[in-house]
Amino acid sequence: ILSIVGVVTAANHPGITASLSVDAIESAKNELFKHVLQGINSARIPKVPIPAGHLDQIQVQVNEDQNNVDFSVDANANTFGLSITDLKGFVHINDFLAHIGPLIPIKGHINIDMNGIDCHTT
Repeated sequence: ILSIVGVVTAANHPGITASLSVDAIESAKNELFKHVLQGINSARIPKVPIPAGHLDQIQVQVNEDQNNVDFSVDANANTFGLSITDLKGFVHINDFLAHIGPLIPIKGHINIDMNGIDCHTT
């Protein structure tokens, strides 16, 4: 229904412009970022084959304060950007298997601690 309304409106009133409140987008950023983190933290990562082995039962956990997420708007370029500073989290791989040569298997788990990662997008 909204698509039809949009097509009819555009056909009858060409050149319509829309504006968004930067404050509204800024407040929505916090809620959106919370859902992005929930998606990352609940993602099921499939078994990853590596040469002569595999990585399995992979869990990613990102812990982030929404205050470290900055939202910026460039009205001249008609763009917006998100910057995340000091990202923290960990990756836990519970099932690691690799072989060194034909007779030496290496099994175990891997923990990766992430600190101080910065991400920027426009």
